[in-house]
Amino acid sequence: MAKRKKRQPRRPKRNFQLSHFFVKKGRLQWPRVIVLVVLILGVAVWQTDMQHHEAAAQTPTADLPLNQLTREQFIARIAPEAQNLQTEYGVRASISIAQAALESDWGRSELAAKYNNFFG
Repeated sequence: MAKRKKRQPRRPKRNFQLSHFFVKKGRLQWPRVIVLVVLILGVAVWQTDMQHHEAAAQTPTADLPLNQLTREQFIARIAPEAQNLQTEYGVRASISIAQAALESDWGRSELAAKYNNFFG
């Protein structure tokens, strides 16, 4: 007759502990720590960005001075005039907006803030 193998007693299942996830055999598992930190920072940046966009969307652009506008607000503020110039002179509105943003540092230069001069 064949010998029967003795059955090993089952080990009890361990409950998940966060400390076991980051420490194994007394050593810190750095890749897991780094991944967690990157995930937390990513969520924090995303959340901050979402709050910034919500606040920017609620503020009417006509009420703010040019040097306090976000880039999206700057474009929304000067787009209608750029479109009028496109129909009048044939210069594409996107080119006018891009050049205005470049030369006036998105409306933050002194000429743009004081005198509404984007070019110069």
